[in-house]
Amino acid sequence: GGFGPRELIEFDICLMNNVAIATSSLVNEYCKFGNTRNILLLVKAWAKTHGIGSATKGVLSSYAWMVLTIFYLQCIGYVPNLQSK
Repeated sequence: GGFGPRELIEFDICLMNNVAIATSSLVNEYCKFGNTRNILLLVKAWAKTHGIGSATKGVLSSYAWMVLTIFYLQCIGYVPNLQSK
């Protein structure tokens, strides 16, 4: 049982925020393409390690890094623009 210090799980709680639910669903859809999920997790970890992945510290949030990464992946043709449909 229980979680040790290296087994903590980070998550956000969102109540009655339809925009957040829709954007989370959209990110989830992008994660179905190739290694997109792993790429997003890598970028999130990189930003956190370098102290630039937390909106509470006055820098981009981890969500913002994910959106930027998805945009880059769209630009290089790795994932489609799912919002254009």
